[in-house]
Amino acid sequence: MALLPTVGNQLFIFDFSGERPVLEDTVQLTHRYRPEVAPEVNLDAQRWLEDYPLFTDLRVCGEGFLVGFYTRIPSDVLKELRAKSEEYYKLPEFKEASAQYAKPHYMLVQGGEQVGVIDELPVHGGINFADEDGIIYVNDNQDPKEERNYNVFYKLKVKD
Repeated sequence: MALLPTVGNQLFIFDFSGERPVLEDTVQLTHRYRPEVAPEVNLDAQRWLEDYPLFTDLRVCGEGFLVGFYTRIPSDVLKELRAKSEEYYKLPEFKEASAQYAKPHYMLVQGGEQVGVIDELPVHGGINFADEDGIIYVNDNQDPKEERNYNVFYKLKVKD
């Protein structure tokens, strides 16, 4: 079992084979788009103003874990969009900003250490599932490049 903090760069790995989970390892995660030092959590702040890339995904992948996050739209760009409309998320400019700034990134952890980074998938789509054999299933049905009458899933193997 593994846990991620909302803010920070650690992955906590627990052995849950007994009655209670026992902390087995703490893995320090690094990525060029994540600051080394996490900001102090301000529960009164408006979360939409933050630039900090929060973790959004944690999956078992083979003998390890796949940890995901999205980069965020810069707060100054978001402020401009919110000034244009209360429903700023419907604006074409918001969709453009999302496409430009909000990108998924993944870190692969195996054997108690970070062993790799996936910044771009080799196929179009988003990660839908990962299994115990290290296979990642990519879903190309939510926002396909071309409209079609059938679903497409890609099956990718994580290699060392």
